[in-house]
Amino acid sequence: MVIIIIVAAVILTAYVGFSFKILRPYEMGVWALFGRGYFFVDSGLVFAPLGISRVYKFPKGIMEFNFTVETAKTRNGKIKGYNNNKPIGPADVDIRCSFFTYFPRDRDLLKTLEFAPGRSAQEIGSVVVKYVIDVIRSVAGSLPWPLIDMERGKLIEFILAQIIPGRKYYSLEVDQNGFYFFSDKKKETGPDEKKMEKENPLYQMRLDLNRSSLNIEDANLSDEDLAKALDAPEKARLDAQVVKIKADAEQTKRTKEGLGAAEARQAMIKVIKENPDLELLFSLREMAQGTSNTIFYQIPKAFEDKMASLLGGNNVQDMLGKLKQEDWRKIAEEIAKLKK
Repeated sequence: MVIIIIVAAVILTAYVGFSFKILRPYEMGVWALFGRGYFFVDSGLVFAPLGISRVYKFPKGIMEFNFTVETAKTRNGKIKGYNNNKPIGPADVDIRCSFFTYFPRDRDLLKTLEFAPGRSAQEIGSVVVKYVIDVIRSVAGSLPWPLIDMERGKLIEFILAQIIPGRKYYSLEVDQNGFYFFSDKKKETGPDEKKMEKENPLYQMRLDLNRSSLNIEDANLSDEDLAKALDAPEKARLDAQVVKIKADAEQTKRTKEGLGAAEARQAMIKVIKENPDLELLFSLREMAQGTSNTIFYQIPKAFEDKMASLLGGNNVQDMLGKLKQEDWRKIAEEIAKLKK
């Protein structure tokens, strides 16, 4: 009898222990009895008798859904400033997106489970993504494909207005010449709530749409050959731009080098004016370096002939270039003697 009581106590203790659920600070949930939502529960310790009840957990924070709308079909039309204003044929576009939204709190979370086709954030998330993809496909089918990339900001506002009741948005318009464009001013309201109640599962599930947002991260043509053909002119333009940048850089470099040389000559002229005895030595050094400037430093012909004879009849400039530092010092000493 004692053993039976002990065993029963152990089983009861285990049952009670497994009936407690923990909701983390970033979680909330719905306490359900026999699968039917009964009341909202917040973070903390929750008692849900095992076998007859459970707690469905949902995140409190923002939910991010990343997906790609593959081969979204677009229409043909004209866009100002693109393709010489010629009509653009329809194409299939891959649009990479992120959608952000929140689960509701309190009693609205109970409504979520009434309309949701699942009991977890993952199951409900699949419905969210499917609906948003359908909306993006529908919108893409109403405009020429370059607008998806050229007008991302206004396009996002336009798409969100199809999902969120009463949201302001930029409308898609066509002018008298057949050019497609998004208006510069937002319209007051999008589709009404009655339409949302019938057609929008996100609205029916009471998701916090007022804090929802969308981001179009990239939009590329599905047809790789078409994409390459369209990229070719742009690539040629960029290549030409690179060549021009290099040429401008080389010209700038030469200009600065020229300015530097001019500044050096001005400095040398100033030194010679202050120290006339150095003029001949500067001239010889210029000749040795192959940069003699006879405009500033005239070497007497008789002196050059004398130097040639002393150096064995060779070219003075060639011989000066071979002189060592010690020889230059001796020449400077001899010039100094001559100047006295």
